[in-house]
Amino acid sequence: MKHFILEPFEKPIAQIKKVKISSASRRIGKFVHSVAINCISRLNQENFNSSFFTHKVYQRVLFFLLFLTFISAQVSFHGNTETRIGESKNGFYYNETLFNTNLQYGDFTNWLQFEFSDPPELGISINGLRKLRFEYSRNRFDIKLGDLYEIWGRGLILNSLDDQSIDRDTGIRGLSIQYNSRPWNIQFITGHSDIRLSTPTNPSTRKHDYTTFQNMYGVNVVYKKNNHLFGSSFLQSKEKHAINLFSTIPDTVNLKNQLMSIKYVYNSSLFDFYTEYVKNQSSKYDEVKKIFKDRSEERRVGKECRSRWSPYH
Repeated sequence: MKHFILEPFEKPIAQIKKVKISSASRRIGKFVHSVAINCISRLNQENFNSSFFTHKVYQRVLFFLLFLTFISAQVSFHGNTETRIGESKNGFYYNETLFNTNLQYGDFTNWLQFEFSDPPELGISINGLRKLRFEYSRNRFDIKLGDLYEIWGRGLILNSLDDQSIDRDTGIRGLSIQYNSRPWNIQFITGHSDIRLSTPTNPSTRKHDYTTFQNMYGVNVVYKKNNHLFGSSFLQSKEKHAINLFSTIPDTVNLKNQLMSIKYVYNSSLFDFYTEYVKNQSSKYDEVKKIFKDRSEERRVGKECRSRWSPYH
């Protein structure tokens, strides 16, 4: 079954990429701290016979400034924005802006992505929050909650990406728990993914006309020793798979897919060697009768040996 990906066909009039917004938390902290010290000295000089209201106001301002001092000393903020404006030969005008923010507080990181498009070059219009992720990293553990973009190995089992130039988003909204203690690296991931695709009869060249829904979970285990890497992966998904794509409204069938793989990688200063064996088993699932009809496929993929001096490496 073929899926069609939308591709842009005109050059943008203007494009502004990655305009960075730097953090000034240290300067803000020093300024707020100096103001708080001045308030403390003012309170010491204040005559206690002054009005009760004035004394209370100074106390509130002091506590607020001390709170800002604590926050500014702990929080780091940075972001970037990208704006694309263009017009095609047939008169289609697009204007889209992406704004990414990263807020870090100790071991916690918060990523937010906003989109303001009216309309975008490809896809549907979004005005507001588009993506979000919360991350906690400490010692050997890394926990992520929200929109996940992960790749295992060379992407034969799992490769989630977001490429807006062709309106292709295979990200997973869910939970990832990763344990990293050399030589072991273990990751568990679970969540759901909504992937927009196009049928051959799609009348629009800029918007997909149907969506597949997938719920999944999986485990990836990697063991690395010197130049050798051994790994094994397992991923299971349940999806509403589209059939009869030439129909105006594609029919769907419930499928359960199980992917299992083992891989071996050798890295040296002269060349890399990568091989991976993948087994794919799919089942048609009847939600009413709870019946699986299995269909398995075995294949050997990914055998690769490349020179480090190759221009394609």
